[in-house]
Amino acid sequence: MHRRGHRKSRNGCIECKRRHMKCDESRPKCANCTTVHRQCQYADSQVSSRVPYAASATPIHAANTSPAYTTSPFTETSGTARSAEDGFTPALSPVSGLSRSHTTPQTSAPQTPRAATGAHDAGDQDEPVNVMHAELAFHFSMATTSPELDAKLVEMGNRVVVREAIKSPFLLYECLAVSARHLSILHPGRYEFFLRQSVQLQTKAIAMFNATESVDESNCVASVLFSSILNRHALIDVLANRDGDFFSFVDRFVQSVLLQKGIRVVSKEAWPQLLESDLRPIMKWATPDRDIATVGHHCDELRRLISLTPALEPVDKEACRRATHFLQLAFDSVTNPPPGKSAHQIVYIWGIFLPDEFCALLKSHRPEAIAVMAWYAVLLHQSRDNWQVGDAGVFMLNSIRDFLGPEWAHWLEWPFSVLRDGLH
Repeated sequence: MHRRGHRKSRNGCIECKRRHMKCDESRPKCANCTTVHRQCQYADSQVSSRVPYAASATPIHAANTSPAYTTSPFTETSGTARSAEDGFTPALSPVSGLSRSHTTPQTSAPQTPRAATGAHDAGDQDEPVNVMHAELAFHFSMATTSPELDAKLVEMGNRVVVREAIKSPFLLYECLAVSARHLSILHPGRYEFFLRQSVQLQTKAIAMFNATESVDESNCVASVLFSSILNRHALIDVLANRDGDFFSFVDRFVQSVLLQKGIRVVSKEAWPQLLESDLRPIMKWATPDRDIATVGHHCDELRRLISLTPALEPVDKEACRRATHFLQLAFDSVTNPPPGKSAHQIVYIWGIFLPDEFCALLKSHRPEAIAVMAWYAVLLHQSRDNWQVGDAGVFMLNSIRDFLGPEWAHWLEWPFSVLRDGLH
């Protein structure tokens, strides 16, 4: 099949040229960069444009500098979750909720350059379907995306995904994207190739979803599946990204939390329809119990330190206590899994429970909130056998120690003791 011809964009922005995409040359920001909220620069002006996350129509954007992550749609170097008055503004949804009023549909689909890694990797990405897409489709499973699901729910979820992805291409492309992300871990020798495919497929999925006029009964199941898979994909990228300093890591994590919170908006709006759909068993299984009492004592020392610190305002102390409460629930689940639930389920959704005030403390890099994250690092370490987590817990805890310095060593005694001696 011959590549469809088009007028060359000789004056396009730097980002579109680097990604081999047709640029519409709009100033100050082209349509492609507007859609995925990238920094848009033109060689003649070197004028940059950034879009605050709270007004963004696309999910989190994480700063990355390594070649493997440079083209990710999760690339935004400006931490703008706070307003000019330093007031925290939580995201309403992973893609500005159910409203499309601020969405700019992508005017030209991302084009993947031909890979030079052999015949198996070759293929014109402008073709509707190619061998690479088939490989990714056959590889996809809800067990890969959500390993905490049991076999019955995985089988059910796979059936629903296949049915809905055929009707809603944005879901299909995100499934292919997360499948490519998994293959990048399974095949280190082809890591950059699969990661590049993951990024480009995800970018197209987001553009397609943003172009959807509304979320209604006809596409609510596909929209919730898309949002959930995209959220997990985002967390995977955040935990795997070691570029930049610890400030960058924390900012990326906060933005992933905002994305998690946004999924609740999509789900809440569509909840009646979801309960009448084939997703009902999964939705009921995945709905966490916020009011359950804690039973363990893993976070007792953290609670004590939060109560004693004089630097926090009462509202901030309460935010840290709430975050700690759900950490203890997660530890309870790991040490004594509830019937029919995964021991590690809450590890992946802890961000949903975080108060906005706690997210603001993280965003401002308050040491007390950073220290709370050390307990979350221990939870991640307990899930280190999952491909989505790996050594993220150790990395996070060591980074927290280096960031806080020796004067905060007493806050970190328990987390490091668990890494040394194991969780009891």
